[in-house]
Amino acid sequence: MSQETTAAAAKLAGFEKTKDVEMLRAAMNLLGRVDLPAESDAVKRLALRKDAVQVWLALFAEIDRNYDPKFDPHQEFYVKVTPPPSGGVALPPGASPELIKDPRARKQYEADIKENDRKALTYNVQTRLRRLDDLAMPNCERFLHVAYSSAPPDQNELSEAIQKLIENSSRADRLRRAGSGKQN
Repeated sequence: MSQETTAAAAKLAGFEKTKDVEMLRAAMNLLGRVDLPAESDAVKRLALRKDAVQVWLALFAEIDRNYDPKFDPHQEFYVKVTPPPSGGVALPPGASPELIKDPRARKQYEADIKENDRKALTYNVQTRLRRLDDLAMPNCERFLHVAYSSAPPDQNELSEAIQKLIENSSRADRLRRAGSGKQN
């Protein structure tokens, strides 16, 4: 693997642990620096192409695995949750749960905070995944268009890689078209 593909694969592994979408963005940026035409040795160029396409497809597999088709970008969440009144006193949003004397009200407030945090995290991850996908797909398509010809060995290599790594059928079709070696 090249430095770029190795580093990109490491970023993908980092995403699996942290779910930080910026790791995927960094992987995409590294893959964008793979320069097949600059590799003069044909055998090394083919190995680089194969490595790069594997990592590109792994990137999309991660996006697809973490993409929630039921995500609602209009679902509300708050910067700070407003606590229930405690002892006749209205506490400010984001107040510490320990300030709430009533154990049932405190427990509900803690649950509300936890649910709000979950909604905020979901919003951030899903929004970033969608933005990244919108950016990464055209970049990968350009790579595939340059990297693959319509020759059967090229098409077989690409098709096998897509079949192995991509479960989303519409994405698989789009990637195959991009790497078909024909003007799209």
